[in-house]
Amino acid sequence: MSLRRAALLFSALACATACTALIGLEDLPPAPMYDAGPTPTATTPGQEAGPPDAGDGAAAIQAAIAEYTRAFCARYKECRGPDFEFSFRNVDDCVAANNVSVAWGHAMPGSIATAKSYQDCAANVRALTCATFGSSDGEFACALRGTRKVDERCLANQQCESGICGSDENTCRGCVNPPDNGQPCAAGDQCGAGLVCNSAKRCVTQAGTNQSCSDEKPCVYPDGCDNGTCKPLPATAGAPCSAAGCDTTKGFVCVGGTCRTYTISGPGGSCVTTGNAPQYCRFGVACSDAGVCADAPKEGDACGGTSPPYCPWPLRCVNEKCAALPAASTCQ
Repeated sequence: MSLRRAALLFSALACATACTALIGLEDLPPAPMYDAGPTPTATTPGQEAGPPDAGDGAAAIQAAIAEYTRAFCARYKECRGPDFEFSFRNVDDCVAANNVSVAWGHAMPGSIATAKSYQDCAANVRALTCATFGSSDGEFACALRGTRKVDERCLANQQCESGICGSDENTCRGCVNPPDNGQPCAAGDQCGAGLVCNSAKRCVTQAGTNQSCSDEKPCVYPDGCDNGTCKPLPATAGAPCSAAGCDTTKGFVCVGGTCRTYTISGPGGSCVTTGNAPQYCRFGVACSDAGVCADAPKEGDACGGTSPPYCPWPLRCVNEKCAALPAASTCQ
């Protein structure tokens, strides 16, 4: 599985599936968490329709969000193995970044999540197997819904009754119904339950082991698409590999047709992506021409959007500058 797909998977308390080879890992986008998951029926246990519980003060909400993000980040590290460190140095860094994004969504107009909502989300995430955690079904372990109807303005998923905001964090559009099989993906490559967004930006079901696959028909996690067939990725040093790559969750990447053990560097570290011991930069850190990982950009620094340097989550690249998540007042 590629780190690009892994990053998309964890995009709002968010996770991912079917992937391609690991190429240019220092150039990957961020790995934020899902602030909602769009199952089209029933609310998440603990999230009844209506306003937050009167006993849910700021401290209770903050503690519950932290419980949720820690459960998510711990499971992310456990299931993703070494490639977790492409996005975060450790679980604490993951929790700190995602506390910001989840609290941001919670504060948006129309959000009705309670402390129990987040506690139930934490329990749901802990109960997931790694196979489910890495699949499209894992995206819906926490479905935080709001009160805003389809087409009402939004910035965060949890503002919407449907569980999907058709905007990204830099624009203001409206709530949408979960895209069905064959329909265009929503903002953030979101689809309905059991579906993933393919390379053509259409929501599709996934292919299972030994089934036919392509960029438009990706494989169920953790398989890779090897010459048109979904197969387990090789996970031993020295094993032959194809364009499908090696199992990055076991610490391997495909270099010159052979699985090699990789390492991850922070600012100042080495980033040599060829040879028998490839080294990559952690997300947000660009690899210089001299083969050294640069410092990650900060708020106000220049960013590339779809090319490095990337803004570390929860910053976003807006008009080629790293910016904080927008205030609710920008999308009333």
